[in-house]
Amino acid sequence: MWHLWQAVKNGCGEAAFNDIANSVIGHVPTEGEENIEALLSLCKMSIELLEVRVEKNAAAPDRARLKQLKDFVATAEREILAKVDFVSSVTELPAHTKFLRKFARRSSEKPRVKLFTTNYDLCIETAGLRLGVVLVDGFSHSAEQWFNRDHFDYDIVRRVASSAKADYLDGVFHLYKLHGSVDWRRRADEVVIRSVDDTGEDRSPVLIYPRSSKYQEAFESPYLDMFAALQAALREPDTTLIVSGFGFADDHISGPDLVSHRNKPVD
Repeated sequence: MWHLWQAVKNGCGEAAFNDIANSVIGHVPTEGEENIEALLSLCKMSIELLEVRVEKNAAAPDRARLKQLKDFVATAEREILAKVDFVSSVTELPAHTKFLRKFARRSSEKPRVKLFTTNYDLCIETAGLRLGVVLVDGFSHSAEQWFNRDHFDYDIVRRVASSAKADYLDGVFHLYKLHGSVDWRRRADEVVIRSVDDTGEDRSPVLIYPRSSKYQEAFESPYLDMFAALQAALREPDTTLIVSGFGFADDHISGPDLVSHRNKPVD
């Protein structure tokens, strides 16, 4: 979170950033107090209040302030998207690779391992590509990949011409990105596709940004499909839940089922 704070500060310029922070928080946070989620949450609430005030008053003095806040949030979201999109062909991912390799040995006759992550980055996808494992993530295999939750019901099989028998392929995982991904875009027709095109009116990022409204945003597609899958998986009998790097700070995730008595989380 500190790195995101600094990225937004650098993107906006220190003077403009401090002006926004001072106006919504009451002071400029000092070292150790940086909280980008709290800052964006207060900006969002300020925008909603100002929109009510200027709605029927074209000459309202708050209109300039409203534009300033909206521009700040737009810049912050752009900088956050750029900051979390850090994976390249030379990025080393030993932890992700080791994790996937261990579970790739799971028998294909058993239910597929389900990976749930709140991260936006492409660490898991890149590590999977290097290992040659298959990630079923809800997107089609067409030229333009588009999201449909029904794709999670598909599986990968190997079938030879000399036999009518189909064998399930080893090393297949289900991947659910609960807060979206850096390579997801929502088209103007609301269809979610996989793309790294520049964002714009016809290509908006599909991310739940760090702010208090993420609970409400989680009830929109495709996030709702991901959370529904998480709750369904946790209700399955004989389920083992392995938690790595999640601090249980997101109430919209930990509240419904993650600390349920039905399961015994393992750190």
